[in-house]
Amino acid sequence: MTELIPATEPSAVSSATAAPLHVRVSRPNDLTAGELALWSQWQAEQPELQSPYFRPEFTQTVSRVRTDVEIAVLEQAGKTVGFLPFQRGRLNIGKPVGGKLCDFHGCITAAGLVYDPAQILAAAKLATWDFEQVPVTQTCFLPFEVLPPGQERERAPGLELRDGYAGWCETRREQGSQIVSKTMQKVRKLAREQGELTLELQTHSGEVMDQLIAWKSAQYQATGLTDVFSFPWTRALIENLLAAEGAEFGGWMSVLRAGHRIVAITYSLRSRHVAHAWFTAYDRDLAAYSPGLIHFLKLAEAWPQVGVTRFELGKGDERFKWNLATDSQEMIEGTVASRSLATWLRNSWRQTRSWVRESPLAASVKVPARLLKPLRQWLAYR
Repeated sequence: MTELIPATEPSAVSSATAAPLHVRVSRPNDLTAGELALWSQWQAEQPELQSPYFRPEFTQTVSRVRTDVEIAVLEQAGKTVGFLPFQRGRLNIGKPVGGKLCDFHGCITAAGLVYDPAQILAAAKLATWDFEQVPVTQTCFLPFEVLPPGQERERAPGLELRDGYAGWCETRREQGSQIVSKTMQKVRKLAREQGELTLELQTHSGEVMDQLIAWKSAQYQATGLTDVFSFPWTRALIENLLAAEGAEFGGWMSVLRAGHRIVAITYSLRSRHVAHAWFTAYDRDLAAYSPGLIHFLKLAEAWPQVGVTRFELGKGDERFKWNLATDSQEMIEGTVASRSLATWLRNSWRQTRSWVRESPLAASVKVPARLLKPLRQWLAYR
């Protein structure tokens, strides 16, 4: 059921002549066809919103496997002008839809709309909204960014495929990378010793899904990270997204085989001409061949053939991402809070945490931090 909540005060960052914003909190299934059309239109028209995570279908699909998904619908002068999807947790703590699984998040609005995220939270009765991967182009979130002195923003790398595979290869060569030539040597070696390589760009195979989850779970456990797939909703989510495959939006699970042997699997999200690598795993027994890297090389060749011109890899410092990437975009992290004290407390915690990690005290707190980290990660996926 939708609930109309007038904003408690005028936006601190809106222009003086703009009509005040009002916020209506809605469940994803309660959005009208017209509102969904607006969302899709804005997402398609604005380059900074073209990640699959900004599609309305992503929010709707998450809401089918979780009961805490809501949307702040922004209205101005009686017209819908934007959306902020979120999950509402205990104590009205908000987080992006999909939580840690959401590699891009923020507001989806009409072009040029100026808004105050804190006002939106207050109207939606959220205490805070933590974010880690808001594109820097969403400038209304900059006042809430937490960036300790001397620390650079993290970046999300990607492959520009507008000129096809050959164009991408040439760009990487001009940028001084030998990734293509070196990986092609491993392609030939893998094919010679294990069997002819074949890429299936889209599969719905239950066997492949089971293998992906088994490999990823083993990887999470080996590295001490929370096993994302230990929560029933995560598998249900990727299965539902896979069922929604299509050029407009959907999950795409691709598999690389050597002969009949599965050597690598990548699950991506796609929205029109943008694909985003979400989960990737490979056969560790074949690690010497770099099967994951080979798989991404094959994907870079295959995606343009189905209309994809941008392949996002997501924020992270993994070497393979930066070996493949032609460019990257800055991402911001911080906390929006409807009360200044809450903002100060959470931002102070983030800054203190960063300072301790870089200080001589890091060694002395290493054990307690390591013990607490699994609990924090587990709670993040609840």
